[in-house]
Amino acid sequence: MNSSATPPQGDEEKPSDARLSDEDRAIIDLSKRHYRTADAHAAAVRTELGLSVTDYFRKLNRLADDPAAFAYSPIVVKRLRRNKLH
Repeated sequence: MNSSATPPQGDEEKPSDARLSDEDRAIIDLSKRHYRTADAHAAAVRTELGLSVTDYFRKLNRLADDPAAFAYSPIVVKRLRRNKLH
């Protein structure tokens, strides 16, 4: 047994959500919520994110293919991938 070998440190590079911006995390978090109506969802997108609904869905669609988004919220990203129109 080699006693000079050091155990792996926790600061090694590994896939994580570190590459996601605060806006990306907020978009994913908002997509986790359920709304009674499409209008309520659209209002939340505009007021909480300051985005148009079109921009929100465009960014959400991009996040569905981002490994960092998957690391941040795998359940949401799996749902997005399942529902994504190609």
